[in-house]
This record gives sequence, structure tokens and C-alpha cells, in this order.
Amino acid sequence: MSIELDQSRRDYFYKALSDAGYGYSGQFKAVTSIRRTIDYATGDIAAPHCDLIIHPAALDGLFQASFAAESCPADSAMPNFRVPAKIRSIKIYPIRCEGTFGSSETDEGLVPNALPERPEIPTPAAGILAKSSKHPADLVKFDIHRTAFFEYAGSLQNASNAGILCQMEGLTTVPFRLSIADDDVKIFREITWIPKHPYHLLRNGVTKDAFQQDVDLALACERVALYYLRQLLDEALPYSERCASPAIQLLVEFARLTVVENALGEHPVVPQMWLENDKEIVALYVPSTPTR
Repeated sequence: MSIELDQSRRDYFYKALSDAGYGYSGQFKAVTSIRRTIDYATGDIAAPHCDLIIHPAALDGLFQASFAAESCPADSAMPNFRVPAKIRSIKIYPIRCEGTFGSSETDEGLVPNALPERPEIPTPAAGILAKSSKHPADLVKFDIHRTAFFEYAGSLQNASNAGILCQMEGLTTVPFRLSIADDDVKIFREITWIPKHPYHLLRNGVTKDAFQQDVDLALACERVALYYLRQLLDEALPYSERCASPAIQLLVEFARLTVVENALGEHPVVPQMWLENDKEIVALYVPSTPTR
């Protein structure tokens, strides 16, 4: 059963990594092609020649490829700045690596290639690597798949199918820093409908855009409500409150908190002097306020 793979553009891939904070350049910008699907990626890595058994850029290219296995490059699910935390096991086949990462052969024989100060990797735009480079590189194939949450297993293979060069299991990545609210991806939006309570109309920054009759109505409602909350507290005996239904108990608790807040002068809307209003004063506001 063949798996359908999507081709990912190399420039999009490294642009996404650059936006996440990775500054890959030179030989470490090694991934030249990517084909991926969910939890799996394959492609090619430019493996520079060197005196080492395996060039570090090739191993780092396998780590870079884990991002392609995790999500599609440049989409919103691309993970933020993550670094390798551990590798459970790694196998390297030196004899196979010698023919791939070893020194290049010239007319004068086998001459080791020293690493340049600022090495350059040929771009894959033409589809081939420049053979005239003083520090040549060969293509190696990579395969990597996700085995757990931000854990991967992968391998590097010789492009000529000469066998596996390197096998890696348990490559685990962790965030370089703790996530913050700005890192959240806004996928869903929730709209909450609330009653047009007078308190919301009287909040700072709202009254300037409201009609005066709406503000007058809101103030009258707050004044009358405060009076009846006080009456409720005067008539609510401790025994009757304990025997009341949960809804009534919550109402009494709300009345107590509101009155205390007003008495301390900490209520954001209701003036403290409204606590002195009696039934006659409150009755003056009821007929003068239009029914709406």
C-alpha cells in the first residue's frame, strides 16, 4: 500500500524555521527536498564531505526534518522554538559513511577537505549539486516519523541505495522556553450573550456613547434595586436563610455583598448616600421613569 506524500517547498520550510527563531545557514541549511504526510517525512539532505565519520550538518538535518514530520511547513501548527533534549539510541555505520562523508578524490589522490569558515551549500534550484565546489556534498536520503508526542525515529541512507548510514531512535525535543499566551493559535471564537444589565451600561467608557435616557433608566434601576436588596437583608433571618432554596441563598448572599460594598464606598456605580433612601424617595423614581 503506497502512501501519498505532499511535496513541501524548501524555501517555505526554512522561512517557517526562521520565523520560529532558527538561524540556519551555510552547510547547516542542508535539507534540499521534502515530501511529507501526517507524522512522516522523507526527502534529501546535502551531506558535506569532511574528515569526520558523519558531518554534523547531516545529523542536524535529520533533526530539522522532524519539524516536517510534525506539521506542514508554514502552517499555524508549526511548533515554536524547540531543541533536542535526548536521543535514546543512535547507530552509525562507519564503512558506509566513509564513502559518503569522506574526503573527495582529486587528480592528486585522496585529499582531505578542511571546513571553510563560512561554508556554502549549493541551492537545489537547478536540481543538482555543483560538482565544481571545493567542498563538495553528496545527497543522502532521510526518513523520519513521529513515534510519540514530540518524539521521532529516523534514518539517513545513501542515495545510491548502498545501505543505511545512520539510525536514530527516541529523538525528543522540548521547548527552549515556556509558552506564553501570545504563542496561542486562535482557532475558535466564542460569543457570549449577556442581559443588558444597567451595571454594564454605567461602566466607565460606555456611558459616553449611550443615550441620556438610557443612562437615567440605568441609574433609576440601580437605585430601586439597592433599596429592595436592603429590604431583603432586613427581613432575611438566619434560620429562614438556611432553610431557603439554593437560589434564594445566593440572592441573599449577593444582596449582602452589594450592600457592604456600597457601605464601604467601593461600589463602582452606586453612590454611598443611596443607602439612606427610604420607600418614599424610591417611589418618586418609579413613575418618572418610562417603561421600556
